[in-house]
Amino acid sequence: MASHTAMQIPTLAASNRIGSETAPAGPKVAFCGSSFIAGQAVAKADRKIGGMLADQVDLDAMTELRGRCGPYRGRRPVPYEAVGTLDGRY
Repeated sequence: MASHTAMQIPTLAASNRIGSETAPAGPKVAFCGSSFIAGQAVAKADRKIGGMLADQVDLDAMTELRGRCGPYRGRRPVPYEAVGTLDGRY
């Protein structure tokens, strides 16, 4: 997931469970944990102990960075306007 963050330049928060569960008629499933926030602001949760992560994101800095590098530098938003409509027209 961290590589997706680097490519798209967003802040990404991934919530991953910890511990294990056994389905009524199935196998035991283990959850690996390691929730994290990646991007300009970075935080990472423990793999074994439950918890909550919170951080602040500088949206203006993200917008400025997207304008300087990566796939956003040459992006033209106008062709994507139809995606935001219910009927595909704008």
